[in-house]
Amino acid sequence: AHDLTVKFHCEPTSTLGNAEDDGDAPTVEDLQGAYHDGNLEDLPVAGPLEMLVAATVDPGGNGVRCSVPPFNKKTFHLYNVTTQVSLDGQRYTAKALPFLIYNVNVVQVVPNLGPLDQKTKVEVVAEGLVKTSVQKARIDFPWEQREVPATYDHTTHSIRFTIRGLEDKIHALQAERDAAAAALRAAEPPPVQEEAPEGEEGAPAEGAGGEAAAAEEEDEAEEVDKFCGLSGLTVPVEISLNGKSFTSDMKTFTFYGEVSSDKVSFPPPAAEGAEQLTVEHILKQDTVFMVHVEGLLPTQYAKVRFKWLKETCADPTKPGEEDFLPEKEWFTLDLDEKDVNLEAGTLKAVVPPGPLKQPERDDILTILEFSMNGQHFHPVELPAPLKIAPYVDPNAPVEEIDPKAKAKGKKK
Repeated sequence: AHDLTVKFHCEPTSTLGNAEDDGDAPTVEDLQGAYHDGNLEDLPVAGPLEMLVAATVDPGGNGVRCSVPPFNKKTFHLYNVTTQVSLDGQRYTAKALPFLIYNVNVVQVVPNLGPLDQKTKVEVVAEGLVKTSVQKARIDFPWEQREVPATYDHTTHSIRFTIRGLEDKIHALQAERDAAAAALRAAEPPPVQEEAPEGEEGAPAEGAGGEAAAAEEEDEAEEVDKFCGLSGLTVPVEISLNGKSFTSDMKTFTFYGEVSSDKVSFPPPAAEGAEQLTVEHILKQDTVFMVHVEGLLPTQYAKVRFKWLKETCADPTKPGEEDFLPEKEWFTLDLDEKDVNLEAGTLKAVVPPGPLKQPERDDILTILEFSMNGQHFHPVELPAPLKIAPYVDPNAPVEEIDPKAKAKGKKK
């Protein structure tokens, strides 16, 4: 069929000049620019529009293939579009199939960062998003484009998918690096051992050269980047609602490598002469403190989590999973972008209200954790758990003391 043709029939959503329309009907100017941005002299000024497109038979036997004609982004929503097929360019199928035209743009990737060696669940917020039968996401790496399946979220009207870690790429780079290092070592000439003349002092002690070489190799091993330079890699993320055409908005996702924290600090006291807080104090609710993070990146999804310990914990410095209160009782603090200080490398947080007072303790011990993307948490390596003031129920009954019993106790 040399005249295989697909017809796109564009019907205005409402009739021009209809007194009952709500003001959303297309104007003559709208219709003129609906599907053509060039010369409009030969185009109809109003009413239904038809566009004919040459088609080819699908090699896989799945029907016919054609390219969708360009639509004006400002007025495409004013039309209902259907398609029909013709074998000779004259007679078309009786049944017209609906065809959805959309203009989707990625606004935000949430979160827009994650670890190199773990999966990150991502939500893409987009304008012009419509529900379709196929959703895909594409991550544009410097070495490849990776397409992954995605899903439409009815509750948030967004696209969700998972970005895998780059363990395979890291292992491949490590293998290349090890092979290159081995080749360099093999190409090096063997070291020349200089022998001191007989009767002369100052000859190197036996084994000294080997120990020095071993120490040098150990120092080099400590400096090796286990992520092979991929820390901080930023890649564009695009989405598709038909599995073929992807957006080109260049919203990015950043992979981070090693992050750690082993320090908490407190701002100087506001009142003169007041005591400077340290991790040894029992911290009251709303106390401000800073978590110092090595490898901190710009983020608006940072969190600090308080994992409360049971009073029965035998060794608070090395707690097991059974030593924590249930996870539903932990407290997770969401931080704002202004709480992230890149220059100082700190996250600003405040002490939350602790759990109810435990019978045998005047404080609640907590293990502190932080996250840069709200999903992956890392421990704050402190010498001991933080001490948090417990929450005291204001409605709890107050135990009254008999004055006579109190006086009798004093007399004794």
